[in-house]
Amino acid sequence: MSTLQCANTILMIRPKHFGYNLETAVTNKFQNLGNVDNEKVLAEFDDVYYKLIQNGIEVIVYDDKDEVVTPDSVFSNNWLHVDHGGNIFLFPMLAPNRRIEKRNDIVDDIATKFAIEKIEDWSRYEKEGSFLESTGSMVFDHTNRIAYASISARTDEQLFLKFCGYNNYKPVTFRTFDNAGFEVYHTNVIMSIGDEFCVLCDECFLNASERELVKFNLKSCEKKIILITQAQMENYCANILQVQNKFGEKFIVMSQRAFDHFTLQQKNELENYGKLIVCNIENIEAHGGGSIRCMMTEIFAHRK
Repeated sequence: MSTLQCANTILMIRPKHFGYNLETAVTNKFQNLGNVDNEKVLAEFDDVYYKLIQNGIEVIVYDDKDEVVTPDSVFSNNWLHVDHGGNIFLFPMLAPNRRIEKRNDIVDDIATKFAIEKIEDWSRYEKEGSFLESTGSMVFDHTNRIAYASISARTDEQLFLKFCGYNNYKPVTFRTFDNAGFEVYHTNVIMSIGDEFCVLCDECFLNASERELVKFNLKSCEKKIILITQAQMENYCANILQVQNKFGEKFIVMSQRAFDHFTLQQKNELENYGKLIVCNIENIEAHGGGSIRCMMTEIFAHRK
C-alpha cells in the first residue's frame, strides 16, 4: 500500500533567481515583499537536499539556467508530474513568467534515467485560460486512485475532471478560503495525504457538504484525519510530504515553521507514520509563498 503512495525519488531545482513574484502575488496571499538574501535561500535549499539524502532518499537536483529568470523555479512540483506508469505530464500554469520554468532538458534527462512510456504536454490549455498546476492543484491518494482539488484561478475544474478521467482517478472537488475571504491558491496548502493519514484544514471550507464529502472519502479509505486550524494552515502545516527511502523507511518532510505550529499531540500522531525531517526554509516561505512540499517533485517511474 505505502509503496504506491510514497515516492523514493525526489526532483528538486536549485534556484538562481529566487524572489518575490509580482505575477503570482495576485492569487498567492502567502507571499511577502522584501529584500531576498540569495545566499540564505541557497543554504536553505541545500539543507533540505542534505537532510533528504542523509536519510537515504534519492534526490535529483537540476540547477536553474543563468540566462532565464524564474523567481519560482524552486517550486518544481507545479509544472511536472512523473507517475507510476512512467508518464511525464507538463501542466498549464497561470503566471506567464512561471511557464518558462518548464524545461525540455529536464524532461529528456528524466527519460534517460527512468522507464518513461510517454510525455504528455498539457501546456496548450494555457491559450484557453485553463490552468492545472500539477501537485499544487491536485493532492493524490494514489493507492485508492482518488484526486482532490480545491478549485481556484490556478485549478480549473473542467481540466481537473478531464485529467482524472484520462488517468482513471476519482475526482473530489471543493472550494476553500482564507480568513480574508480569498481563495486558497493551491490544494496542497490545505491538505496532505500519506499512506495512512491526511492532514486537513477543515476550517477553510465554507460549504459544509463539500467539507463532509472530503472527510467521507478519506474515512472510507481508512485515512487517519489530523485536523489543523486556519492559523496552522497559514503556517504551512498541510504543505508537507510523506516519502520513503530505498529501504522502505517512511519519513514526513516539513518546514521548521510548520513543525513549530503543530501541537505536540499532532507531532506524536505524525511520527506514527514516519520519522519527521524538519528543515528551516524561512526565506523561501516568506518571499515565495510556498513551503517544502512545493519544492519536491515526486518521481514514481522505475529506474532503468
